[in-house]
Amino acid sequence: MQRQQRTTPPQGELTLAIQPNKPQNRVFLLVGIVLAAAAALAVLFAISRGSSSSTPTTSVVVAKTTISAGTSITADMVTTAALAQGNYPADVFTDPTQVVGKTAPVTLSQNTALYQSLFVSASGGTPGAVLAHLDITKGYVALAIPAGATGATGVTGELSSVGFYIQPDDHIDILIDPGVNNQPGVRYSFQDVRVLRVGAATAATTGGAPAPAGQVNSYVIELPRNQAEIMTALTTGRDGGQVVLKYVLRPQSEWGKADGANGFDKPNYVSNTGTPLGMGADSTVTATTLNQLFGH
Repeated sequence: MQRQQRTTPPQGELTLAIQPNKPQNRVFLLVGIVLAAAAALAVLFAISRGSSSSTPTTSVVVAKTTISAGTSITADMVTTAALAQGNYPADVFTDPTQVVGKTAPVTLSQNTALYQSLFVSASGGTPGAVLAHLDITKGYVALAIPAGATGATGVTGELSSVGFYIQPDDHIDILIDPGVNNQPGVRYSFQDVRVLRVGAATAATTGGAPAPAGQVNSYVIELPRNQAEIMTALTTGRDGGQVVLKYVLRPQSEWGKADGANGFDKPNYVSNTGTPLGMGADSTVTATTLNQLFGH
């Protein structure tokens, strides 16, 4: 029987010997498993404890999707959601039927809770119509003025109110007869006046078309406090004979600048100077002209 000869590795080469698992390795593995199990139990305990001691919730009415301002709310636009106490106003609606038929006063984002003070009934308006609280610029006051002229002969409300196209957030100028020396005239008085609300008919109820005659009887505007006194005198005949003739709509590009903190508070006053009307090359058509044209 031959003996196996031990071979010696050549000089300079390394040999690796596989060592058997040591007992402490097994200990580390077991400790790791125990710690993982303990962490999982701790998470389950925290979840179960949190669910049992969570803040009470109430089922309240919320917007199912974004509802644009001026939209008449229908049943498919709202739903209910469980909200924790303290996350909704005290006068929140709990039944969707309570808001169906109301008009969104502002754009309502999805999941916004709907509550009573968000809607303020519009007295004398269309049933179901609502108005939001007025957003008045700091240092200004809100004032209602007549939609029609206050004394101009032959000027109806439609003619003096730009065909009832004036809508909330428009800016208007006001033309008056200054009544100087009992001579008729026309000039601008107030300029760049911001309109907050429009009577009972707005773009929301007319689809952007002019309001039907008779539905608009006032405009709510905002003015500095001292100018509100002047406007009141002008529109109530306590100004010595001056008469409001017409309201003039301004393009948005000519509105005054809005202050980031206070809203619109820098009106843009524009001079009425410009190119005078010219007669041009147009000639007057007379009876003689017509006779020559048609052979009479």
